[in-house]
Amino acid sequence: MRNKAKCAHCGADITLIQISPNKTVLCDLNPILYRADDNGDISVIDIRGYKAKASKVTPYKESHTLDGQSIGYMLHKVNCPNFKGKRK
Repeated sequence: MRNKAKCAHCGADITLIQISPNKTVLCDLNPILYRADDNGDISVIDIRGYKAKASKVTPYKESHTLDGQSIGYMLHKVNCPNFKGKRK
């Protein structure tokens, strides 16, 4: 389940993604393409709401072919300029 909202720290448009019945995460509004990598250092949420790790992400555009990549969202706290908590 996805809902749009605004970040309380920076005012950016974000999307709220429910990853379990009791947990919702704040993600950047625009989707990304990533290839799952257990050794990756970038945390992403895939479009089904599952957590994943990636070593490289690229902005998603409708004209892209997936070529083994998945569509997901970046956690907003990674890119938020005013976030003061833990980033990973």
